[in-house]
Amino acid sequence: MAAATAASRTAGLLLSPRLLIASRHLQASASEGSARDASTSFIHPAAVVHPDAAIGQVGVSIGPFCTVGASARIGDSCRLHTGSHVTGHTELGEGCVVHTGAILGADLPGRTIIGENNVIGNYAVVGVKCQDLKYKPGDECFLRIGNNNEIREYCSIHRSSKSCDCTVFRLLVTIIS
Repeated sequence: MAAATAASRTAGLLLSPRLLIASRHLQASASEGSARDASTSFIHPAAVVHPDAAIGQVGVSIGPFCTVGASARIGDSCRLHTGSHVTGHTELGEGCVVHTGAILGADLPGRTIIGENNVIGNYAVVGVKCQDLKYKPGDECFLRIGNNNEIREYCSIHRSSKSCDCTVFRLLVTIIS
């Protein structure tokens, strides 16, 4: 029992049913990084991941200089590239890719929910405070993005301007035959 406790402290992990709660102490050496496979999660030693953040157990990769906030939830098989940030009450579904410099969410009342298999481009800003002048500080505002979207580089998608509204972004496909 004592050996198992020491091993879990060494790894810096606390396991929950489907999520991994990562502490700042989770690190891997370069040799471990090259040997890892898609079945394990990896957090680069230069990433800053809050101990209360919920990180998927399988296939998550968080690169150097990324930040993950206390209320963030990252699903299985997500990849955060160098310098990307997930903050506030933000949920990232399974299989999402967040490219370099992208910012997801904000430390404001409300929530940003991003579905599965989305690609967020370089330096995109998603789920931050709206730019509408009707917005009142402290309002709980929301953004919901569906599944299988590609949000290109430098794009910005903001939360709603009123607490009774929600900005919704989803892929609409029209088949012409």
